[in-house]
Amino acid sequence: MAAYGSRIAGYSKGQSDLDLLVVLREYPPKVRYKYLKGKIDLSALLVDRDSLVADAERAYLGEFVVGRLLNTYQPIEGEEFLSDVENRFKGRVILETLVELASQYGEFANNLLIPPDYFLFEKLRKRSSQYPPALYSYIRTYTGPRSPENVIAAKKGFEYYLRKLATENFLDFNDGFAHLKKGAVKGGQLVRLSNLITTTKRGATSYLVHGWAGRVSFDVVRRESMSKLRRSRESGSPPSTLSTPKNLLRIPEGELLIEEKDWSAQLPKILKLGSKAKIRKQRLGEIYSPTWIYTLKERRREDRVVVKKFRDVWSPKWALTYVWAIPSKRLSMTPLERLSREYFGLGMLRKHGFMTPEVVAVQLSHRILMRKFIDGVTLDEIASDIVNERIDGAEAVAHFGEILSRIHSLGMSFGDTKPNNYVINNKDDKIYLLNLEQLSEGGDQAWDIAEFLYYSVKLAVNSKGPRALADAFREGYLKHGSADKLQRAARLKYLLPFQPFLFPPVINEIRRQLQSSR
Repeated sequence: MAAYGSRIAGYSKGQSDLDLLVVLREYPPKVRYKYLKGKIDLSALLVDRDSLVADAERAYLGEFVVGRLLNTYQPIEGEEFLSDVENRFKGRVILETLVELASQYGEFANNLLIPPDYFLFEKLRKRSSQYPPALYSYIRTYTGPRSPENVIAAKKGFEYYLRKLATENFLDFNDGFAHLKKGAVKGGQLVRLSNLITTTKRGATSYLVHGWAGRVSFDVVRRESMSKLRRSRESGSPPSTLSTPKNLLRIPEGELLIEEKDWSAQLPKILKLGSKAKIRKQRLGEIYSPTWIYTLKERRREDRVVVKKFRDVWSPKWALTYVWAIPSKRLSMTPLERLSREYFGLGMLRKHGFMTPEVVAVQLSHRILMRKFIDGVTLDEIASDIVNERIDGAEAVAHFGEILSRIHSLGMSFGDTKPNNYVINNKDDKIYLLNLEQLSEGGDQAWDIAEFLYYSVKLAVNSKGPRALADAFREGYLKHGSADKLQRAARLKYLLPFQPFLFPPVINEIRRQLQSSR
């Protein structure tokens, strides 16, 4: 037996009932309301024990009964049993919520930091959308005088199950946030762990059980619901945690903007500039490029942010890229997957000692990543000068070859090693890795080598400059990489996408350099 509702949550009025949940063994009606008049009127919800457990595990009663254990309650008898039912219910809520996040955000869900509060308020938001009259009690529970205590009490069951999932190596739960293990989404573990029932069916079932439990006409249920709905309107707007619980989500680096349409207006605040900061933007790269530089200026301070929108496969850039690379390389194409890879790669490679720009923010609904601008010279410019014998530049190319071999030794591949994806920073002369949207574990490392070399020497007529570039790259790569990978990069299948832009003497020189690697 447990008490719940307004008197426990701290928003009762003088005439409020004391709500009781009474669990009975082998109770044939399954669920029934009983009302007792007295100094304090009692409203008892009687439920069959096995039916309550089934409601927790698979929404057998549309969560009409077990939903009482979602918020704070006071055990009177059978505390251990009630706690077990609560934990089972909240464990299912966690798994279903994770499935929904994975469905919405794909692999990017692996980057989310999820507080226990999110599972609570997201479930309350869905329940109030299915049954709007419940919104009144939720608003009063989480904005009233006992709001902090109510949140702490409701979170306990979620925290218990998150710790359990952490012991099963399914996720990490540290510093108050849950973080899915890498591969949990891609491997389909979430779907296998969660036995879903549609929210529409649950909402309808809950209405039916309500009528059945009270043994009253649906007209009575309707009038009761309208009364609660009127009270919810009178109680004001719900707190932001209840209306938009996704705002509770975080990411390890940068700000997470979920639904904000005017995301650019958030940039001054994120960068700790005043609201009067002037914003100017200009396209970065070709006319079809989805990347822009936003310059924010306030008094003597100026910040530049690169804003990259990950477009779908029908954009001009990706249509051309896909056709170009088909003979040799299978590219990751979906905007969300590319965004996820780039975000993960920027942080992961920096942890391994490589230079990458800091992430400023991610706007998920528009598939946008914002990062600090790196001012410098692209490796493409350096390569062009070497190929055309204008400068030596071998040291920079050798250094990139070494960087690439170190990343390959981690079991990673770039997937897109065009030299304009790397910038030598004017401030520290270090090579920064920028475009990581094709970064992946494993992958075709020989393609990385071939693409960098062939792209660097496109349209070159004389083979002397390309020879110097390939020789410098090979020297750097062999510091940590194997000659076998260089030799594989000489295969004809890697040449095919570039062949229309290469002269035969240059092709022969690059392939000779690769094949002679020892």
